Amino acid sequence: QRQQQGSQIQQDTSQQQEQTQQQQQQQEPGPHDISEMVVQFLAGGIAGALAWASIYPIDVVKSRIQATSALASPYRSVWHCASLSWQREGPAMFTKGLGPTMGRGFIVNAAIFASFEALMKTMA
Repeated sequence: QRQQQGSQIQQDTSQQQEQTQQQQQQQEPGPHDISEMVVQFLAGGIAGALAWASIYPIDVVKSRIQATSALASPYRSVWHCASLSWQREGPAMFTKGLGPTMGRGFIVNAAIFASFEALMKTMA
């Protein structure tokens, strides 16, 4: 009977140790979790940079129209603003400032995407 009690205590102790180890493994990020976070960070960053690259020329035209007074604007329309700017400054005017904007887009979207995914994983 004492042997049975002793073996039962050993089983209970080993089960508690296994549960503790499983809990620690769930709480501590392993190498797979870290590489997954890096992939998510890069995915968000690349998506943000590409999003800005695709819309940037239109944003330049929008900003030029917004920077002028409605009453004294040299532009009659969006198309007029784009063509007049192209004639005066060349096609490079559509990409002035694109590098810093893509850099900002990368950082912001990477942080948001990775944070969202980590939060959703934590809440699951």
